[in-house]
Amino acid sequence: MKKLLLALVALLALTGCKDAFVNISSDQDLFTVEKSTTTKKDLFSVMKHYDSGVMQASILLDEAKQQLIKDVEVDDTMKKEAKEQIDYLKAMLGENYMQVIKNVGYNSEEEYIEKMLYPEYKFKKLVKAEIEKDFESLSEEYKPRKIRILEVEAKKADAALKQLKDGKKFDEVAKDNAVAQSQYNGTEQIVLLKSSQFPAAISDFLNKSNAPTLSEVLKDDTKPDSAYIVQVIEVEASKFKDGALGGLAINPDILAKYEGVVYRNNNFKVYDKDIYDNLMQSKPHYLDKDAEVPKAQNQMGM
Repeated sequence: MKKLLLALVALLALTGCKDAFVNISSDQDLFTVEKSTTTKKDLFSVMKHYDSGVMQASILLDEAKQQLIKDVEVDDTMKKEAKEQIDYLKAMLGENYMQVIKNVGYNSEEEYIEKMLYPEYKFKKLVKAEIEKDFESLSEEYKPRKIRILEVEAKKADAALKQLKDGKKFDEVAKDNAVAQSQYNGTEQIVLLKSSQFPAAISDFLNKSNAPTLSEVLKDDTKPDSAYIVQVIEVEASKFKDGALGGLAINPDILAKYEGVVYRNNNFKVYDKDIYDNLMQSKPHYLDKDAEVPKAQNQMGM
């Protein structure tokens, strides 16, 4: 199916207008990635039967991605992620699980994992490897921190803080005092200060903390019945590199930038003008290292 979709995309380069067909006698390159080149002539005999009007450059990118990942081996981390994803889908979809898998074009769970999940995980591994090369500069810019944030009832805050200062474990204090359903339940987490959003008092404390420390009781004027206690566990990203790298690798702006790096570093080129123009509008950094990376649609913290 993906080969056919690529053929449909390539037809953009070959038809003079929507209802016209042309003959191709040259082996002009359509695109290359790594050492593989796809030409217009290679695909024309199939392409000329299809209308090119509905195809997008994203399909070409997907086909190129298949070339990029073809030598990436499935590792234990990918297998673990796939199992977690499948377990999540089963829990969410219940008895409809297999029908949904079939509805999206896969005959079995194994086929869904092999053709849907593993390709994404393989590409993610390539992107993460590029991010790691710039780990120091990205850490300086995005400021990863390992922290805990606990939201408690304002009337309990002083007592909870005293317990922490007296040496009681944070998990135990959180279990006894955390506000029900709060996202700030005291769980250890890694955040990027540049892209994460918190109540003002928490942001101020984190931005001023340059070493492991424990906050005093922090108040938020918008929630007078609540208070916060923040523990900064580590500020040097190199001391929790795996976690910091994982945090950087799920930031949407970093992802967008380094997906482009993966394509460019593998000699991705587009020879069709219409598709090239489309990509220069939507993903210029895939083709030009100096192009501005479009901002991700959803800005969210860790």
